[in-house]
Amino acid sequence: MRWVLLSALAWLGAATLFVVAMQGSARTPRVSSHAIGISPLAQSLSQLEHQGRWTRGSPEWVVTKAVAALHLMVADVEANRPEQALAIAGAIIEGASSRYDEVLIYVRGVRGSGAVHRVQWTARNGFREWVYPGR
Repeated sequence: MRWVLLSALAWLGAATLFVVAMQGSARTPRVSSHAIGISPLAQSLSQLEHQGRWTRGSPEWVVTKAVAALHLMVADVEANRPEQALAIAGAIIEGASSRYDEVLIYVRGVRGSGAVHRVQWTARNGFREWVYPGR
């Protein structure tokens, strides 16, 4: 009799988790500005767009990851409108171009949706954009 009660409670818990997950996925996607877990470099690059302060809520784009070595920087960006990748890259590179010879920026839609836009900037050739189809 005890195992029947435990089984019923387990099924009830699983059904509750399923309903909660479905409600969360039905919301309008937004760029997450989760400051926890974002590197200081990524956070500082996002601040360029937001007048030097970290924005909570839903900015148009946010740098989720950035790494730099020697004279190269690579950044991942999550954006509400990834088709504006060149403008986003311009805002990021404006403050960083004096420190790097090459910058690669990957702009993805919210939650990784749609095509990936890759923008390469070099001091010699300027901006170049590639678009990779989504999955």
